[in-house]
Amino acid sequence: MPIVADDLGYVHLGSYGQTKSRTPDIATMAGKGMRFTQEHAASTVCAHSRSVLITGLNLGYASVPGNPGDAHVADVDVMQAEVARRAGYVTGTFGERDPGLEDSLGHPIRQAFDYSLGNLQ
Repeated sequence: MPIVADDLGYVHLGSYGQTKSRTPDIATMAGKGMRFTQEHAASTVCAHSRSVLITGLNLGYASVPGNPGDAHVADVDVMQAEVARRAGYVTGTFGERDPGLEDSLGHPIRQAFDYSLGNLQ
């Protein structure tokens, strides 16, 4: 079960003592010894960092140059969700997501996410 997260700190997980939301699958993995104690951010601004996260592209090749407001992941960019779907995974995106508004080519459902719940910007 791959997990890719943006703006998720270890303090947000039940396995580290957080009590407001449940993260049972992560708690199960933590109980078996998998601990999430290291992280990496591609950029200091959210849109750029998220575009790197969902495409797997190096920061210098990302189609979102920063937080310009209306720039979104290019339709030609291959999302990690597309690769995961081809391998038989069910994919989803939850929370804030920059790469496409409702009517754009970058909308999550048009970019190989089976489920999308959250803010589209």
